[in-house]
Amino acid sequence: MFRHAGMGITACLLITTASDGVTFRHDRSVPDAAGLAASPAYESAGEIIINYFFGIPGQASGVLIHPEWLLTAAHPLTAVSIQSIDLTFTDQDTGQTVTAQAEEWIPYPQFNPLASIFNLDIGLVKLTEPLDNITPSPIYRDDGGERDQTITIVGYGNLGNGTSGGVLAAGGTAHAVTNTVDAFGGEPAGLYNLNAYEPSVMFMDFDPAPGVSELNHTGSATPLDMEGLSASGDSGGPGFIDVDGVPHVAGVVSVGLSRDSRFSAYGDLSGLTRVSAFTDWIDAHVPLGLPGDVDGDGALTAADIDLITAGFGSSDPILDLDQNGSVGASDIDAWLALAGSKRGDANLDTAVDLLDLSILAAHFDSTGTWADGDFNGDTSIDLLDLSSMASNFNTPATIPEPAAGLLLLGSIAVTPRRS
Repeated sequence: MFRHAGMGITACLLITTASDGVTFRHDRSVPDAAGLAASPAYESAGEIIINYFFGIPGQASGVLIHPEWLLTAAHPLTAVSIQSIDLTFTDQDTGQTVTAQAEEWIPYPQFNPLASIFNLDIGLVKLTEPLDNITPSPIYRDDGGERDQTITIVGYGNLGNGTSGGVLAAGGTAHAVTNTVDAFGGEPAGLYNLNAYEPSVMFMDFDPAPGVSELNHTGSATPLDMEGLSASGDSGGPGFIDVDGVPHVAGVVSVGLSRDSRFSAYGDLSGLTRVSAFTDWIDAHVPLGLPGDVDGDGALTAADIDLITAGFGSSDPILDLDQNGSVGASDIDAWLALAGSKRGDANLDTAVDLLDLSILAAHFDSTGTWADGDFNGDTSIDLLDLSSMASNFNTPATIPEPAAGLLLLGSIAVTPRRS
């Protein structure tokens, strides 16, 4: 349940079962916020329906970080009366609704649901089976690097603008706004007292649109084009920060701070739990895996390179290891750097040597994969691959000695052509 506290930050003024929504500038519209959320980059954001043994269902938001795991806030997951949890996503490629069910839910163990102030408010939900048609989002790992970054908050539920606050119910539809991370817990924030919050909570204020007279409490007073806040409702909605153009999950919505009953209006604050402060805990539960292990088998093998090669030209975030928005040859280089290898290392023993030369020679002038000597991903094993190998050949010289090169060329010449 998204908690909105008043100026004293001690009284809980509103607890609602509406799921996490947003408020935006009064000179922007609901379609603007819906359009931002409809980007394929944010399809990992989903709605959570919490079914209790008695009473009406609750709502929250979360974000898929693995085909089987959802990241959210802790406080929606702590009720002992939870019977089951259902999840809903939208496949942005087809527009179809995708549903899933929870197998288990895990609030952060040190989270205290009885506290008047929510710290350590992060949790995980494991699904009963993997979601193959929703792309998970990577998590943000630069602990403390969120400050002054632009963050995109995606949520479901109550809507409104900077003048009215979050007053409109719009459950079931995702909307999004942007803001700038202004402060961490314990730091000054104008009229707001953040001393009870730990640095693992990051805050942003709702800077007013031009022509609106309102105090700026922290950070820059200049609003973003889609400036806004998370609104009253259940928490757990993701906040994304771009890393080299790829949205990473940097926070989950936890708390809102208001001065009056116009929750999430101009001058109010949103607080999100920083994901980067909890990566060790997340990694202990979620098999996000070895960096570069794109096939998820727990090891760096040629099969990973083959998957990257097959994905050339796509924007698959799992294969896009250098996070430049497109899968290509540079991602093979990124993988090799993770594996401590170089182009030409056909057997991936970290040395480019005569063993690799022998492999390439055996498959020369044919089609194949990395393990056969295809070092540039074009499926053809030819002089381009030989050149890649020569530039990294592991001898005292940087390329094969002339005698070794002649031997190689001779072995290639007598190797039968493969059809």
